[in-house]
Amino acid sequence: RIIKAKWVDPTRSRCKATLKLNGLDEVGIVNKITEVVTNQMKMNIQSLNIHSEDGYFTGVLNVIVANKTQLEKLMLRLKKITSIKAVTRM
Repeated sequence: RIIKAKWVDPTRSRCKATLKLNGLDEVGIVNKITEVVTNQMKMNIQSLNIHSEDGYFTGVLNVIVANKTQLEKLMLRLKKITSIKAVTRM
């Protein structure tokens, strides 16, 4: 018996990545994060949760990435936002 195989095109494969963001809370922080993800990196956001307390925020960002290189580039760009102090992969 012969079964026809379908190969996955690696240029079209995508996966979900979750990032944890920590930093100083400021007006417009969500806008700055979405600007980097959607406008600069041209990526889709699956979800974004931000919790703020006592002048600090913690956020969880779920994005769809093409590969590890794209994810690392996103993390570097997010770290360049002055109020973000840490970006880690979960």
